Amino acid sequence: MASEIYNPEIAEEILVRMSGGESLRTICADEGYPCRRTVTRWAVRDTDGFGARYAAARRAGVESRIEDANEIAAETPTYIDENGKTRIDAAGIQRNRLRCDQAKWEASHLLRGGIKSSAPLDYGDKIQTEISGELNLSLADRLQKARDRAKSK
Repeated sequence: MASEIYNPEIAEEILVRMSGGESLRTICADEGYPCRRTVTRWAVRDTDGFGARYAAARRAGVESRIEDANEIAAETPTYIDENGKTRIDAAGIQRNRLRCDQAKWEASHLLRGGIKSSAPLDYGDKIQTEISGELNLSLADRLQKARDRAKSK
């Protein structure tokens, strides 16, 4: 395991690999790289501007996996059966579906406004809250309505 001291060259290599779609876990498992906790600490502390670059690399990596998922979705997995005929591989289709679903989940849940933010970006389900009923009633108005309801019972 490498040192926990910030190294600009190692940091840049981590960002390049993350941008290409590699996970931080995979990168940090390689010899000569710091542990994930160290890299995350660099991002949270924004060491040498690493936080913003980390967020951009993370976004690029997820988008790279989305592009991969688009290619995977276009594939039709096949195999050759014992008679030499080409058949569609149902298990392969399910595996591809799972990989695409994972990429969609990452896009909707992992892409946020940065390591310190929970603001959603471009992907994800739209969440809308509707409130119905009377709003902005004063306390006196609410008490009067409660009294009127009590009298009518």
